[in-house]
Amino acid sequence: EKIHEDLGNKINEVCTYAIFVGKNKRTLAMANNINPSKVIFINEIRLFWKTISDLQLNPKETVILLENDLPDNFS
Repeated sequence: EKIHEDLGNKINEVCTYAIFVGKNKRTLAMANNINPSKVIFINEIRLFWKTISDLQLNPKETVILLENDLPDNFS
C-alpha cells in the first residue's frame, strides 16, 4: 500500500485527473493522496470515453492517468 500511496502523491503533482476503473485496495491507496477534485472512479472501462467527454477538457492543458486492472475489471 505504501508504494501506491507514494504513487498517489506523484499523480497529484502531475495529473489533471486520475480515472480509476474500480475501487480496490490499490486504487483507494493511490486516491487517498490525490486531491479529491482530481479523482474519478468508474465501474468499467467502457465508461472511459464518456467520462472524458463529459469533462470537456482542453487536450493541450490536460494530463490524465487511467488506471485499469486488466483483466480483472475489463468489460
